[in-house]
Amino acid sequence: MSKIQMNKQGLIFLDFDGVLNDPYWLATVWPIRRKRNVKFEFDLSRLEILRRICDRTDAQLVLASSWSFRPGLVEYFESIGFKVAGLLRPHSNRGEAIKNFLGYSTANWIILDDEKSDYDKEQLEHLVFTGTKVVDRWTKSNLVMAKCLIGLDERHIDEALKLLETK
Repeated sequence: MSKIQMNKQGLIFLDFDGVLNDPYWLATVWPIRRKRNVKFEFDLSRLEILRRICDRTDAQLVLASSWSFRPGLVEYFESIGFKVAGLLRPHSNRGEAIKNFLGYSTANWIILDDEKSDYDKEQLEHLVFTGTKVVDRWTKSNLVMAKCLIGLDERHIDEALKLLETK
């Protein structure tokens, strides 16, 4: 994708776990779907929230997860209607990878992530923080708590729209 096209649309640097999936979902739903050989599956309510943000802003995704180089991931997101602008290298410092990806682009951009440690001060201003990991052990009580505290939800829509629609 050329820089000119990127400048016209917003970019969403998207982490998966803790954004599209919380520990509760990963512990209860994913094992069932995995047995059915489902290659990729995410919490549908969170995908719908992401879709609303992308539809409103015409934003493109930059997949910024440790899942990023699993074969077929870009095609999966495109098949369900998202535009994918690229991938970040998994296991790299995401903050540095984002700087490299953006280059001199003037696109509006946000980061959807449940962690803050890789980002500098400027990047934290673009972060839509979806929670922090609260699960030490997979117990029923803290899985339920994690579902309430981690992941993309309705309260993040306004924050994402505000950052992507500025300019």
